[in-house]
Amino acid sequence: MNRIRALILMSLSFSAVTAEAKDPPQLLRHAETLSRDHFYLHFDENGRYSKQNIIGGEHQTAYHMLGFESDVFQVTVKSLEGEAMYSFSGEGFQHNSNSGEPNTEIVTVLYQYYGQPSTWVTIWLSAHPYAEYIITVDKL
Repeated sequence: MNRIRALILMSLSFSAVTAEAKDPPQLLRHAETLSRDHFYLHFDENGRYSKQNIIGGEHQTAYHMLGFESDVFQVTVKSLEGEAMYSFSGEGFQHNSNSGEPNTEIVTVLYQYYGQPSTWVTIWLSAHPYAEYIITVDKL
């Protein structure tokens, strides 16, 4: 059991420092902290961001999407192994389940937030004890 936990922790630590060969244009920044990874995304026009990753233990991953009033995103989190759990945080948007597809949410930015022309829509992912997942964000 300890060997399995060690392998999972090693996998998580190596995934946090592995850089993609070429970052997609939607990725503004990737920041790593002790037990959190933050991916900052922006879409100039309709487009797609997709990433396969692993998560587990106390580690969490956040995908922050820069949204402007009336922007609409479709977010899908597909678990490949284990169960990746997700939740949304932020202000100035609503999200609804897309009844046609499992683990898919439609996010609509409703208004300017405190006079700012944009808001950050954040998707938090976690798993216990471990999950491999694919997150896909489409700007509609």
